[in-house]
Amino acid sequence: MENNTNHSETVYKPTTKTKDGILLKSDKAQDCSLFIYLIAGVVNLTVFSSSTTLVWSSPVLPYLQSNDTNINPLGQPITPAQTSLIGGLPYLGGVAGPLVLGKLCEVYGRKWTILLIGTFTLIMFVVLAFASNIYVYYITRTVLGGLLYYSFVVNNIYSSEIAENHNRGKLSSFLILYHVMGILYGYVLGLFFDVRNYTLLCAAPLVVSIISIILFIPDSPYYLVRRDESQAIASLRRLRRRHEVTKDIELIKDTINNAKKQDKSGWSHLVSEPVNRRACLISVGAMSLNLFSGTTAVMAFSGTIFNALAVPGNLVSVGLGLVKSAMTLVALVILSRFGKKDLMSLSTVGCSLSHLTIGIYFYLKSTELEGIESFALIPAIAVLTYMGFYAVGLGIGATALAGELFADNVRTAGNSLVFIQSALLGFVVTSAFPLVTYYLGMYWPFFIFAAICAAGLIFIRYIVPRTDNKSFLEIQEILKKEVSRK
Repeated sequence: MENNTNHSETVYKPTTKTKDGILLKSDKAQDCSLFIYLIAGVVNLTVFSSSTTLVWSSPVLPYLQSNDTNINPLGQPITPAQTSLIGGLPYLGGVAGPLVLGKLCEVYGRKWTILLIGTFTLIMFVVLAFASNIYVYYITRTVLGGLLYYSFVVNNIYSSEIAENHNRGKLSSFLILYHVMGILYGYVLGLFFDVRNYTLLCAAPLVVSIISIILFIPDSPYYLVRRDESQAIASLRRLRRRHEVTKDIELIKDTINNAKKQDKSGWSHLVSEPVNRRACLISVGAMSLNLFSGTTAVMAFSGTIFNALAVPGNLVSVGLGLVKSAMTLVALVILSRFGKKDLMSLSTVGCSLSHLTIGIYFYLKSTELEGIESFALIPAIAVLTYMGFYAVGLGIGATALAGELFADNVRTAGNSLVFIQSALLGFVVTSAFPLVTYYLGMYWPFFIFAAICAAGLIFIRYIVPRTDNKSFLEIQEILKKEVSRK
């Protein structure tokens, strides 16, 4: 089996020019890195813009609950049930999106599917911006959630397939970086604009993404090689910024042929083959740990949590978004040095200790311990610390693993499964948090999150493999060896 090009051993050649006018350098990994990161950044603008869907309700609900018809586009205040639906429907849409759109990227390609997602997301935002009917809100919010979660699937596949072994983890992390930056973007915009202008500004980055994808983004060579090898070669030359890509093409063909030997694809194959079951166990387990660490609840109810600590909730929530964005960027920088497994291990320990600190404070407060309020700054810092630890490991690890563990013939189905699960668990955790705090006390959710994170350390250390700097074929061999030892 032929391994991927060893860039350190190839001979540097002069820059050449192909018939399409693209300048192509010969070999070294760093030569193509800037361009490939630019591609990942442009493509993930769809995720950046769509992610505002999850926090759109935070600044908009006060307008919709107002009696003032000058600021309430619906003309009358919404009920608690309508409030719940507006906030929760994107997650339910996230369950349906990958199911309904599942094989779209296999039929039309990764590039054109991302373009379709961006175009329809833009249309939905515009409709939502000018809507004056609650049912239009329901429909657009649900569709936007579905498009967001399917964009997670397709963007994750695309990023992993255009990458090389040495930068696959970083490129997969772009999705999470742009996701958290989109959430921060939504929080900040909501401080300054009314419903219509806020919604239109949420959609604005999509225009840049759509135009850029049409003009210069190549499709995935893994998709193209199954249809037209010459197009796959042209795509790789643009991605690698060099003319000689023979070894890259051969590695891709070997990967696809290895998957074809199974002679099966789709959802049923995820459970019928031991190696795929192993990939599912790891990916689903990592994503479960991601969600049950409490991130969606903390982000959705950060205002409530900080207010309970006598800290200005809405303002500090923006700080929470800043911490999450900054630490995701840090993770992107240090990922290649420390690896996903070690960063996820560190993350679970830090998250568990942070949640434990918050839980202890709220428990002591519930006992009416004298003077406990004077220590409120400690749990407030612990909330920020939790988000930092989450972003540096759990936030990027689960998504990156889903992008690289599944074989070529089940990669779309596997990623769809993981992100459907993500939407479901996001809905469960977010919906359960206020109920648990109301009936059992504010400290219980944090003790539960702390215990799950502690247990997650065992899962990461003994179940999650090291996949950094490995090709898809090498990762499949690792999974096969793990299955054979059972």
